[in-house]
Amino acid sequence: MKILVAVLNWRNYEDTLIAIQSVKDSTLFADIMLLDNDSRDGSFESLQEHFGKSVIYQANAGNLGFSYGNNPAFLKCLEDNYDFLLLLNNDAKIHPDAIKNAVDYLKNKADVGICGMKLVNMHEPHHIQALGGGYIDYLGVAHHITHEDKLPKITYITGAAALIRAQVIRDIGIMDESYFMYWEDVDYSFRARRAGWKLNVSTDSVVFHKESASSGLRSSRQIAMKNKSALFFAKKFYGPLGHVYYIGMIARALKAQAHRL
Repeated sequence: MKILVAVLNWRNYEDTLIAIQSVKDSTLFADIMLLDNDSRDGSFESLQEHFGKSVIYQANAGNLGFSYGNNPAFLKCLEDNYDFLLLLNNDAKIHPDAIKNAVDYLKNKADVGICGMKLVNMHEPHHIQALGGGYIDYLGVAHHITHEDKLPKITYITGAAALIRAQVIRDIGIMDESYFMYWEDVDYSFRARRAGWKLNVSTDSVVFHKESASSGLRSSRQIAMKNKSALFFAKKFYGPLGHVYYIGMIARALKAQAHRL
């Protein structure tokens, strides 16, 4: 059994180092692929110097987003016959048993293609950010699931920590690079579901995540990126019916404005 963990860096030496080290400290061995979106601040080079030959390195040609940055890991997963690919945000660190628990879960759930993990706040571990993912309501608003009784509603796995079967990648391909940031994980989850795969969560797999659940609402630029991605997703999957997602876009803008007041 072979596992590849993908960690994407962009100008963040400190957090990326912690993320990679947490994988190296795991109870189940996994190869680590450090990808870099053309940081140009020395962080990628410093990380290479720190970890040496124990990590696989991929220097991307530019900063073209999350999907673009991680897709070389999807391709390597297939080329080198890995069984699983774990996407892990570089502002996260995993519990030593997280990978083992998630792999064990998928071993016992042949119909589950993507397994989420329990995301908790890095500095307040009692605070659950998301139980692996969430769902999209009829107005196009994304909701993180934070209670186990809501897990049957799950329609996407968050890309902050997602264990993907290699067979899913064979079935549906790599991530859509039309998204720069946000909603690319929702897109991939929807494509997997359309191909007949189920989504679920290993609640015993704990990931400490630095970013708060509302971090994407702190700037007008982030709101614009969220809305652009949401609109692209809506048109791609729902065509003319995707106009309802405008309501979700307005809701995000209003919520962000309220946070700033």
